[in-house]
Amino acid sequence: VHEVTGHTTGLWGESEWKDCLDRYDVLVGTSEEFRRAIVDHGFLGFRHISLFVLDECHHAVGKHPMVQLLTHLHSDDCPDSTRVLGLTASFANRA
Repeated sequence: VHEVTGHTTGLWGESEWKDCLDRYDVLVGTSEEFRRAIVDHGFLGFRHISLFVLDECHHAVGKHPMVQLLTHLHSDDCPDSTRVLGLTASFANRA
């Protein structure tokens, strides 16, 4: 298990992300960190992810990074094998 944060990944390129994937089976981080790596830069792809867990998924509205990640997941270049689990303690979003 490895925690990825803006402090650790802010200067990472494709090779650093690849090394991280080679060393760890589980990556934990914010949706913003994964949005930067997947959507903005293409350093990671959903082809590298078998299970994508979104905590506090009731925040996935508007332009939230979770929305951008899920939109990217449903694009043509993403595999059907990636599974998504959304977790929330809230019954409804009052946003």
